[in-house]
Amino acid sequence: MMMDKKLIFNFTHNDLKNELKAIGEPSFRADQIIDALYKNRIKDFSIIQNIPKDLRAKLNENYIIDTLSVKDISISKDGTQKILFQLNDGYHIEAVVIPENEDRYTLCLSTQAGCMLDCSFCATGKMKFGRNLEVGEIISQLFDAENSSQKKITNIVYMGMGEPLLNYENVLRSLEILTEGRTKLFGKKRITLSTVGILPEMLRFRDDNPGVKLALSLHATSDEQRQKIISIAKKWKLREILNELELFYKKHKDPITFEYILFKDFNDSDEDVKRLSKICRAFPSKVNIIPYHQSNIKTGDVELKAASKMEIDRFANKLRKSGTYVFVRDSSGLDINAACGQLALSEQIINNPQ
Repeated sequence: MMMDKKLIFNFTHNDLKNELKAIGEPSFRADQIIDALYKNRIKDFSIIQNIPKDLRAKLNENYIIDTLSVKDISISKDGTQKILFQLNDGYHIEAVVIPENEDRYTLCLSTQAGCMLDCSFCATGKMKFGRNLEVGEIISQLFDAENSSQKKITNIVYMGMGEPLLNYENVLRSLEILTEGRTKLFGKKRITLSTVGILPEMLRFRDDNPGVKLALSLHATSDEQRQKIISIAKKWKLREILNELELFYKKHKDPITFEYILFKDFNDSDEDVKRLSKICRAFPSKVNIIPYHQSNIKTGDVELKAASKMEIDRFANKLRKSGTYVFVRDSSGLDINAACGQLALSEQIINNPQ
């Protein structure tokens, strides 16, 4: 990312103290700056009144607060809002604000411009991969989404564009900033990171994890099925991933979420019910069943079709009878292409990032 000034949201509390020392300022000023940025949502260093004028000048000279600009907002009939952001180098990303009730609003944020994986069911995977997002670009989605939607975000899912664990360092630092004591933005249990199963980074995440919840984009109950729709599944077997999830649970004691898009005549059989319920018995977990909305897309030898509501309910009930905790996710933002797996940009934006 080409930029003369440093993005201020890239820095943790301790990082900012070190930055201030480097420019000849006392480290306690970091508290005042963080309060202004994170609590008061200041967008201009010049109006931070409780720091010296010469420090304000240094900040303006060396740092920038936000590099995202809102290009478009789509509002669904169910209240879901999809926000198109342009980055300072011309790339675009999308984030989604999902209303769950009057007091709960979840932000589905992005970690990459595009995605380097090519999962059959995901529209983002059909885009070209642009680049990883910086820490501050991940953080800024929260503030800009709240400002644009006029909603107070209560929960965050790292489940937008990109695979979070393929932008490991920046994602981990963003989690630290969102949950550290000084920013006071989110409790750790209000954040979920979703991965398709990048095993080496899952091992790192188990040790580095700042206490947030973990979800696996499962979508199939056997290696043979999974490899047909998730290319990366050819690299790491499902048993290896499940073993790591069990170790993750034993260390952090947080139930694991399995994301499961239900496809008609592909992963909806009685055998799938048996295998999925067996997976969930290995450690505390739940299954989020997700409706599929890009039906009749054929990738290779696999033609993925949407299961009907009746078929979804039937599958969910069979799982419940087996003792599995199941949640059927609503089709939030379907009419604005904001549902799970549908985040993608127009051909014009994809092909002309600059």
